[in-house]
Amino acid sequence: MRVEQEQRTIEDARISAEQDITAQKSVADVLQVTRTFPVAARETYTFGA
Repeated sequence: MRVEQEQRTIEDARISAEQDITAQKSVADVLQVTRTFPVAARETYTFGA
Protein backbone atom coordinates (compact mmCIF):
# COMPACT_ATOMS: atom_id res chain seq x y z
CA MET A 1 0.00 0.00 0.00
CA ARG A 2 2.76 2.46 0.92
CA VAL A 3 4.68 1.73 -2.28
CA GLU A 4 1.55 2.35 -4.33
CA GLN A 5 1.02 5.70 -2.59
CA GLU A 6 4.63 6.69 -3.26
CA GLN A 7 4.24 5.69 -6.91
CA ARG A 8 1.09 7.82 -7.18
CA THR A 9 2.86 10.76 -5.58
CA ILE A 10 5.79 10.43 -7.98
CA GLU A 11 3.45 10.15 -10.97
CA ASP A 12 1.48 13.21 -9.84
CA ALA A 13 4.73 15.16 -9.47
CA ARG A 14 5.84 14.07 -12.96
CA ILE A 15 2.54 15.16 -14.48
CA SER A 16 2.71 18.49 -12.67
CA ALA A 17 6.27 19.06 -13.89
CA GLU A 18 5.25 18.27 -17.47
CA GLN A 19 2.37 20.74 -17.23
CA ASP A 20 4.72 23.40 -15.86
CA ILE A 21 7.14 22.83 -18.73
CA THR A 22 4.31 23.09 -21.26
CA ALA A 23 3.13 26.35 -19.71
CA GLN A 24 6.67 27.76 -19.70
CA LYS A 25 7.11 26.84 -23.37
CA SER A 26 3.83 28.60 -24.18
CA VAL A 27 4.99 31.74 -22.38
CA ALA A 28 8.34 31.57 -24.16
CA ASP A 29 6.53 31.30 -27.50
CA VAL A 30 4.43 34.37 -26.74
CA LEU A 31 7.49 36.31 -25.62
CA GLN A 32 9.33 35.35 -28.80
CA VAL A 33 6.40 36.51 -30.93
CA THR A 34 6.18 39.82 -29.07
CA ARG A 35 9.91 40.35 -29.47
CA THR A 36 9.88 39.45 -33.17
CA PHE A 37 6.59 41.14 -34.13
CA PRO A 38 5.76 43.71 -31.41
CA VAL A 39 2.91 45.48 -33.24
CA ALA A 40 1.28 42.30 -34.52
CA ALA A 41 1.58 40.71 -31.08
CA ARG A 42 -0.24 43.60 -29.41
CA GLU A 43 -3.07 43.16 -31.89
CA THR A 44 -3.18 39.37 -31.37
CA TYR A 45 -2.66 38.92 -27.63
CA THR A 46 -4.48 40.61 -24.79
CA PHE A 47 -2.05 41.20 -21.96
CA GLY A 48 -3.31 41.65 -18.41
CA ALA A 49 -6.95 41.02 -19.28
